[in-house]
Amino acid sequence: MKIGFEVFLVVAREMSITKAANELHITQQCASDHIKRLEKEYNVVLFERRPKFRLTQAGEIMLHNLLNIQIMETSMSRRRGRWAVLPWESVHPARRSYCPVCCRDITSVTRR
Repeated sequence: MKIGFEVFLVVAREMSITKAANELHITQQCASDHIKRLEKEYNVVLFERRPKFRLTQAGEIMLHNLLNIQIMETSMSRRRGRWAVLPWESVHPARRSYCPVCCRDITSVTRR
């Protein structure tokens, strides 16, 4: 996930650019710039700054989508660990023809 999205997630959780910047060990200006870039890139306003700092409807949608992406990335990372330890020889010979060529190439390299 790109850094701007990660900054957005922390700002949305903390509801404060200052607290998010401190947690991420970046300056407040840097965190604010990441949010501004996202707003410009997607042509939306993600946070209302006044009277109270809060997510806009577009911010709520982005938050929902990014949390779903985060869940998918976590799930894929966990599975990747299991895939990495699966030796090519453990795949039934009749099923090997269904594996993409790239998998066969990768396993031939990792067997060395």
